[in-house]
Amino acid sequence: MYLGIDIGTSAVKIVCADTDRILAISSAGIETSSPQPGWSEQHPDLWWQATRDALKQLAEQIPLSEAKAVGLSGQITGPFCWIVRCAQSARQSSGMTAGPQSNAMNYA
Repeated sequence: MYLGIDIGTSAVKIVCADTDRILAISSAGIETSSPQPGWSEQHPDLWWQATRDALKQLAEQIPLSEAKAVGLSGQITGPFCWIVRCAQSARQSSGMTAGPQSNAMNYA
């Protein structure tokens, strides 16, 4: 069995599948803040917490210890290492910004 984890802009979604069928799915929402008009921000700790919440939901449906591999995808606009306990190093960031009118565009 294999896990696919998508860290999206509104939720973390996880699917568990084997070679020919979906075994279980789960998701957990992610809060987005708008500190100024046209800005959208999410703190990396929220990604980590939502991932943990979605994994807990999935563990209620299937034994996670049987997973052979994990695939990750996300809305992150740059290199970002997502490993166990990475949330600690992510605290160095002031938060990621996303969206066509975000303050991240000021740096492009």
